[in-house]
Amino acid sequence: MPVSALTRTASSLEALRLAVDGLEQQVTILGPDGRVVHVNAARRAWVAEDPAHPGPVADHDPLAAAAQADPGSRAIAEGIRAVLRGERESFEAEYACRDRVFALRASAMAVDGVGALVARTDVTASHLATDGDGFGTSTRIAGRRVVARRLDELLAAGPVGVVSVRPRRTGPRSMERLTAGHEHVVRDTAALVGQLLPAGAVTGRSGADRVVVLLPGVDEDGLRRAAVPLAAGWRARIGRPNDLEATFDTVLARPGDRAEDVLARVAGGLTLGAERLRGAAPDGLPGVRAAATPAPATVVGALAG
Repeated sequence: MPVSALTRTASSLEALRLAVDGLEQQVTILGPDGRVVHVNAARRAWVAEDPAHPGPVADHDPLAAAAQADPGSRAIAEGIRAVLRGERESFEAEYACRDRVFALRASAMAVDGVGALVARTDVTASHLATDGDGFGTSTRIAGRRVVARRLDELLAAGPVGVVSVRPRRTGPRSMERLTAGHEHVVRDTAALVGQLLPAGAVTGRSGADRVVVLLPGVDEDGLRRAAVPLAAGWRARIGRPNDLEATFDTVLARPGDRAEDVLARVAGGLTLGAERLRGAAPDGLPGVRAAATPAPATVVGALAG
């Protein structure tokens, strides 16, 4: 049973414990106060088999990361706390752990005694496919390392707008990541950027299923003017034909910002000044009828990779 199904089927804490113990994903159940209620077998086994771990506490308790000095760990902890406080239904982030890369998702649970379910999925293989030589092996689109290097170069000259596009499945499977069978979506998204955005835009990918666009020299208004038609065009030309949805997050990076921090922040939609666009549809794009409706910005600090 995928983690996404647990939010609909688990009726009690005990049932949830039994269900997550049968999953290959590493899962931690947190109580409403953030304390660890249960750690599933996959997570315990991974920690036990890795001699590099200093101890079980920090590894089993995702909120223990708040005690670490790096901003990435603090931001992940803050994202999980936002779920526990009821400010978000879910929170997502990717982080590196030595030679592995994990996708973390914290989800609110309507189960007595449960505040959030935190699942970790090993996405190292996807990152190697997209970032190993800097370009995706099947899409030949610049990977995260190339995008980060280019963003650092652009930031030396002035502000850079960043747009993050993350396609996802619709309906009950919306929590599941896209598979290799959806690589054409990444290619089509990159092609759409070339059609709708200025020639100076830089397109790449960050992780397996996220496309990022760099817009040098724009201000906040210019960034939004670029993001809204991209969101509308994507939904009309790519989302609907493939029965997919997408989240569109924006942030304006300024000289002095680190590229890796910017890319990580916009990936979670948790940045100072970040904005998430929903239902965007400006005039002049055929086949799109919904009105442009921006979601309110969420200001909680910097998100780590």
